Amino acid sequence: MKQKLYVNDDFEFNILQLTDLHLMNNALNAKTLLLITNLVRKTQPDLIVITGDLTMHSSSRKLYDLLGAFLEEFKIFWTFVFGNHDTEGGVSKEELVNVMSKFQHCLFEVGDLSIHGIGNYSYIVHNRKEEPVMNLFFLDSNETRIDFENDSEIWSYDYIYPDQIDWYKQEIKKQVKLHEKIVPSLTFFHIPLREFKEIENLSKKEYSGFFNEPISCSKYNTGFFNEMKLLGSTKGVFVGHDHYNDFAFEKERITLAFGRVSGYYEYGNIPYEKGGRLIKIKEDGSFVTSIILESEV
Repeated sequence: MKQKLYVNDDFEFNILQLTDLHLMNNALNAKTLLLITNLVRKTQPDLIVITGDLTMHSSSRKLYDLLGAFLEEFKIFWTFVFGNHDTEGGVSKEELVNVMSKFQHCLFEVGDLSIHGIGNYSYIVHNRKEEPVMNLFFLDSNETRIDFENDSEIWSYDYIYPDQIDWYKQEIKKQVKLHEKIVPSLTFFHIPLREFKEIENLSKKEYSGFFNEPISCSKYNTGFFNEMKLLGSTKGVFVGHDHYNDFAFEKERITLAFGRVSGYYEYGNIPYEKGGRLIKIKEDGSFVTSIILESEV
């Protein structure tokens, strides 16, 4: 039976977003797990969401098992989406799902295997009257792709495919039919949409957080943001992938936000404190979000 989620005693539902842990077989793992422990103690979340790149190593199976056992000790619900590095070293997503499926508090679902990606699924947060407060969508933004144009190879990060977008649309419409209203939703995946690049045209007064590196998105736009806008359900999109961005801005009433990198693997030399993002969902379906830094916990 699918797990039902409810607002807490403060009539809120708090999500701690972690991202890009990049666990490997080295001493940095201990620092990452200690940070997670301190973030959980500080924020007391109802759900932990990891937006991809949990690992980056050929020992991903062992590292997934380590992480799952570690998260279970908190005795709160947790879930994740795949990033572009989790399957390095030849391990498959299916193998990693098998590792995580044994953990009682893990909410990850494989989803519809007839569409692209492993892990397209959703959970609804309810109030005490069993009414929907917020629909949480989790999607696999896939990894990388190579296309051919004029006999040349074009490399790009991958994207949310049309069949995944169709699945999202069907789920939104299903809730409208069931509840006779649009249920607000938040969406979590790893690789940012091309719409995140619009920050390049914004002044610093028009966004919060840090914009420290170019947006590493796909070269292609499959129209997911436009469908979210048309359906009127999704109020926020939360991604990972870029380690030195944690900004958030609003585009056409949808918040586009990066998490704060939570792992200690570095690919640059920008002084950048690790942390997480807290998302506080209110019973009326609104939400607020903020960054929590290592120095604050």
